[in-house]
Amino acid sequence: MALLLLMGIYASIRYSNWRGLTTAEKWILWFAGLYFLVSLAATAYGDWSDTGVKKLEKHARILAFIPIYLLVRQSKPSEGTLWWGIAMGCFATGGQALYQHFVLHIDRVTGANNFIHFGNLTLIMGFMSLAGTSYFKRFKWGPLIPIAAFVCGVFASMLTGTRGAWIAIPVLILILVLPYFRKGSPALKFTLALLFVSLCVNVYLIPQTGVSQRIHKAVEDIGTYQPGKTWSSVGLRFENWRTSYQIIQQHPLTGIGLGRYKEAAEPYVEQGFASQGILNWDHPHNEYLATLVSRGIIGVVVLLGLLWVPFYVFFQAFLFSSHQQPKRIALAGSLLMAAYIVHGIPNNIFERGISLSFFVCVLSLTLALLYNYFSAQQTATSR
Repeated sequence: MALLLLMGIYASIRYSNWRGLTTAEKWILWFAGLYFLVSLAATAYGDWSDTGVKKLEKHARILAFIPIYLLVRQSKPSEGTLWWGIAMGCFATGGQALYQHFVLHIDRVTGANNFIHFGNLTLIMGFMSLAGTSYFKRFKWGPLIPIAAFVCGVFASMLTGTRGAWIAIPVLILILVLPYFRKGSPALKFTLALLFVSLCVNVYLIPQTGVSQRIHKAVEDIGTYQPGKTWSSVGLRFENWRTSYQIIQQHPLTGIGLGRYKEAAEPYVEQGFASQGILNWDHPHNEYLATLVSRGIIGVVVLLGLLWVPFYVFFQAFLFSSHQQPKRIALAGSLLMAAYIVHGIPNNIFERGISLSFFVCVLSLTLALLYNYFSAQQTATSR
């Protein structure tokens, strides 16, 4: 990513045709810049704590989106860069997950980083690969590639045991099948619904995936949850969210500053309001609450803009484009953004560098491919 950043800075200096960018592109670039600036202000507001500075270093990767996007937009990569890259990513991470689980006997595979973010990203890549099915039709046996990539990505996510990743599956499937539900026959709709139910049941029943055990554990955690006394994974998330709500009420507009969550949560633990287990984290296990706590309403507005404006752009293009190329690129972008939006509920999606880097690089590539296609079409029409 560092090399991409340096090349992007050079490209942004050389790239003088800012007027060639659409209003939506400029909004997205502005939100990326504002995200970093709000984080910088929140770090200063938080007295430049060590934790706050470390978080700021990670959030600076969002700022890198600006030069990297301009680089990709100007260099005009081929569409195959996206589809082959996603497919190869699924095959590599799927193989890594299988090796860690069945050879190294790791119960919850972690990939090269962390089982939560590994589970999130493999699931995203798996679903994004399906969006490229029409691209691979140009090759003999080509449509089997995205199907195999999907299986590898989703199975890798299952082996992580990351329940927070799986809650995005219904939303991603809904986006995938939406065109068929809009125009398809009742028989097709029934078949799609049946396939979805069948897939969920089979994944649940296969013991090697560990899905049934993780779901049973979540149900058990919810059933035994006691405010202020819990130590379970799900229960501590509830405790973090309850505590965050109390902190937000006291500092709604600007938050308490970046890196001060644990400090602000300690009095609630001492009073017996929250379990001591929440002090094991420096964030509340929810991207939106973490942003409200540290950067207030101002910060969460910027975060929502950064996530929802690209989703709106992609989803509009997916629904209304009449050609296959922009439609499949927009579908991939819609799946990417929807997954990050949903994954931000049980997890801090911008807490790890790998999740931020994936977001910046894949969003840059997908968005640039879409707008480069529209620009080429506009140029061809004007001739």
